[in-house]
Amino acid sequence: RRSRIRGYLQLSSTYGHVHQYAQALSTARAGWSAFPQDRALAVNYALLLAGNGQDKPAVAVLQPFLQSPAHRRSAWLALAEVKERGKHWGGARHALQQAAALSTSNAERAMVQFMRGDLASQRHHYRSAARDLQAALKLDPNNTLALNDLAYLWADHGVHLRQALRAIQQ
Repeated sequence: RRSRIRGYLQLSSTYGHVHQYAQALSTARAGWSAFPQDRALAVNYALLLAGNGQDKPAVAVLQPFLQSPAHRRSAWLALAEVKERGKHWGGARHALQQAAALSTSNAERAMVQFMRGDLASQRHHYRSAARDLQAALKLDPNNTLALNDLAYLWADHGVHLRQALRAIQQ
């Protein structure tokens, strides 16, 4: 079972990397249909649907996981990505608020802050993005995603260049 799930995920990812999106989506759908209770397959399929402009079906795929206490936080994070891909900024912010409320560790809170920073950056709200990324690093100083994004944000805007270079070199 696990190897079949992994196979669907890897094949879908491979198709996506070589820009064969229809095949990636078809493979993801087949995997999700075969194993609808698997969160990784559901998230993969939902994100591909959202990337294909099919936001409502993507949300429907994630809905059962929002009801499951064991998967609720990760489902809210996935929903935030779905909403972000569809440029539904308010929905993405709401999903991140829900995920933040369910976060219990600094690493989990840092991931939410990172995603808030990414969302703000995509909306060209760079000061807010920098604040959110710095907040993520205060919670988790080893968060390489936040460190990398903050460094490139600074470099792209010509501020804190020495800090940006040090961060990128880490």
